[in-house]
Amino acid sequence: MMVKLATQRTNSVPKLSRYKQLAAARHAVNARNFRAAKALLKACVMQNREDGRAWELFGRVHYLSANYPLAISAFERASLAVTLSDESQVSLASAYARSGQFELATDMLSKLAENQELSAPLLLDVAISLDLVDRPDLSMTACRNAAKQSPEHAQIYYDLAYYSERCGYPKTTTERMVRKAIRRDPGNLRYRIGLASSLFKQDRFDDAYELVQELPASKIVTLSCSGCLEQLEVLFRRANDESRVIACRQRLVELRLRGCGFEC
Repeated sequence: MMVKLATQRTNSVPKLSRYKQLAAARHAVNARNFRAAKALLKACVMQNREDGRAWELFGRVHYLSANYPLAISAFERASLAVTLSDESQVSLASAYARSGQFELATDMLSKLAENQELSAPLLLDVAISLDLVDRPDLSMTACRNAAKQSPEHAQIYYDLAYYSERCGYPKTTTERMVRKAIRRDPGNLRYRIGLASSLFKQDRFDDAYELVQELPASKIVTLSCSGCLEQLEVLFRRANDESRVIACRQRLVELRLRGCGFEC
């Protein structure tokens, strides 16, 4: 009897509605619990094979899991039933680029780069994907449109510097862009070290040192790029800045012992 009652109670649990399943799936995606998200979305499409929003979210899950062919399939199926969100359009175009479908990717991304209604973060994502298909010129277009929306967004100018260098602009142009980024986010170590590294390679040691001369040892020990640390060590040594030379050397030794250093 007790077993029978337990079975009855289990069978009486109501199934989630489609809307609740989708909401739960979105929550799972945001938590990067892709296994749970896939199970919920599978239940959605089993109820309705033409559930465009479920297929769209499926595309997002596959994209975030770096399964670009399945992401493309899901997004394309979703697009037959619903209008894809801006984020999904950018993800689909990026999936084309990352799966080698460069013509489709370029066509879609070039239109997105001109879409001034896209948010600045999405335009920066478009720029990254355009660089993957070897169109840094269009990446610059996307960044410029992002700057119109968010002129104080430091990352836009740092990315513009990278793409301008890829396009063959003078080093003075890329330097100007990075300095704009630094003015908007003066505490960003990546911007300062990136420009210092570039100036170091141009034999502009004084200008390079000026960017990092106040970098505390407590920040140096958080760096993980071996190349940057090596260049900083040489720069600090040239400036007779022994305390920072020691900090760089100690961090390099630590990274090598742990085998976790990388080149940014």
